[in-house]
Amino acid sequence: MAENKKALTGESSTINTFIIPENISVDQALNNMPIILKDIMELFQQKHINISFNCLLNILIVKTAQMITAKRVTLDEAGNTVLPNWYSMIFLSTGTGKNVIAKDFDRLIFKNFYLWFKDKANDYRNQKEADIIKIAENKFTGKNAESQKRAFIESETEKIRDLIIEMQDGTQEGLHADAKTFALAGIGSPFLKM
Repeated sequence: MAENKKALTGESSTINTFIIPENISVDQALNNMPIILKDIMELFQQKHINISFNCLLNILIVKTAQMITAKRVTLDEAGNTVLPNWYSMIFLSTGTGKNVIAKDFDRLIFKNFYLWFKDKANDYRNQKEADIIKIAENKFTGKNAESQKRAFIESETEKIRDLIIEMQDGTQEGLHADAKTFALAGIGSPFLKM
C-alpha cells in the first residue's frame, strides 16, 4: 500500500528537500513552520492544554488568513495574481471553548490587526460620507435647497454599508453586499464564523 505524502509548502525555519508525510508529529510540524507561528503555537498549547494541536493550528491558520486577506496580500502563481483564501471546519464538543480560543487569538495575537481594521473601516465610512456631502452640495443649490440637501445626505448616509470584520450569519444577498463593500473599500474580506 502506498504511503500518503504531502509536499511541504511555504517558508520554514529549515531548508527542506524532502516530502513530509501527511500525518506528521507535533514536533515535525513545529520545526517546519515559521518561527513566529511556532512560538504562538507553543504558547497556545500551554494555555489550552485540553485542545488538540491540530485544532489550535487550524484556528491559528484561519485567523492568520483573515489578517492576510483583509490586508489584500496577493500571491504570484507563475505570473497570475491570486487572492489567497482559507476554508476551515473545526469540530469540538460543546463547552470545550472554541470561542474562548478564537477570542484569545484575537485579544493576544491579532489585537493590532483588529485596531488597524477598525481605523480603516472608519476611514472608509468618513470618505463615503464626505463624498455624499460633496454630491449634495453640487446637486442642491439655491435658497430652498438646504432641506433637500439634508434629506439627501441623511438618505444616502443610511445606505452606506459598514465593514464588518466577522460575520456570524447572513443571507446570500447580505454576504454578497458585504463582499461588494470590501471591494469598494479596498480592504477586508468576507469572514464567516459560525
